[in-house]
Amino acid sequence: MTTHEERKQRADESSAASYWFSYVLELDDGSYYPGSTVAPFARWTEHAVDAGAKATVGHKFTVRAAWPFLTRREAEYNEKRLHEALNRSPKDLKALLAVFDQVMNAVRPQKTLAELHEEEVARIRASVRANWHLNIGSTNPGQIQARGLTVPQEFRHALSRDQWNEMLRSVARELREEAEVAKARAKVAEYEAKAKG
Repeated sequence: MTTHEERKQRADESSAASYWFSYVLELDDGSYYPGSTVAPFARWTEHAVDAGAKATVGHKFTVRAAWPFLTRREAEYNEKRLHEALNRSPKDLKALLAVFDQVMNAVRPQKTLAELHEEEVARIRASVRANWHLNIGSTNPGQIQARGLTVPQEFRHALSRDQWNEMLRSVARELREEAEVAKARAKVAEYEAKAKG
């Protein structure tokens, strides 16, 4: 099982720019499981392989609902309300889910999980590019492959190993192209300077 300390560490390591989520899983026996997390894809994977909460062990599930929040406090408060409704009756939870859907649609434009994931991947890509020479140091495909096999801990909530390596290759191509353009411009400038001299 993933411990409380491990989940807290993962949350602390996540960027302040990340969204928090509260969610409800509908299990294959008709029961519900509410939760909250800063890394929904990683957390749902834990549930799927029986490494999440005890209530989800041995069950298949579908994500019944998930809402993004700007802070951990908001997400955990929403999770608390979901648990309170579930403790009263599954019907109360269903009614509360309907109310939440209406409220969320009314008070803020709701982004899909896919859109939020795309934003997170773009943010990670920008970070990788900005720190390339510090962390990777080369655009050589062989060296990139050797150094890129393991996804850094802080990015595992959003990227698989294949996605991570494809991102590295893509950034490397961009950097090589930009270096070639810069080199060509330098040669032109050198030629023009000699011509003027």
